[in-house]
Amino acid sequence: MRHLRWKRNYFSGFTSLDHPKQALYEDLQALQTEMEHKEHCQDMQDLMAELHGQARSLFEEKAGNREQAEAVMYEHTAEIAQTLDQHLPLAALDTPACRDCAICEHTGELLGEWLEQSASPPDEEEKDVAA
Repeated sequence: MRHLRWKRNYFSGFTSLDHPKQALYEDLQALQTEMEHKEHCQDMQDLMAELHGQARSLFEEKAGNREQAEAVMYEHTAEIAQTLDQHLPLAALDTPACRDCAICEHTGELLGEWLEQSASPPDEEEKDVAA
């Protein structure tokens, strides 16, 4: 699987949307690199492919104002949370298909932290950096 590539047009101009987008991108990059260096099961490959698709959808979302930015984040974090709930622990865990790579556990931890941070309101007043 190819790494996601960050594009300038992924920036929306709203920190409440852009910061979580960049954090998710960095987390997925780290997990992808980990997968390249450790043998892993097909279930992990399938989960990562689904997460990449959801992330790409989030990255491409734009918002016209702060409320739209918050709605976009709410919608996409809910999708990612649902995906993690549905797939983790992976069906292959503790079966002969499991490669004991621990990437699935790391995925749950890393993206669980991302979900918590993304659900938190921004600490600073929203800035329109596109203007």
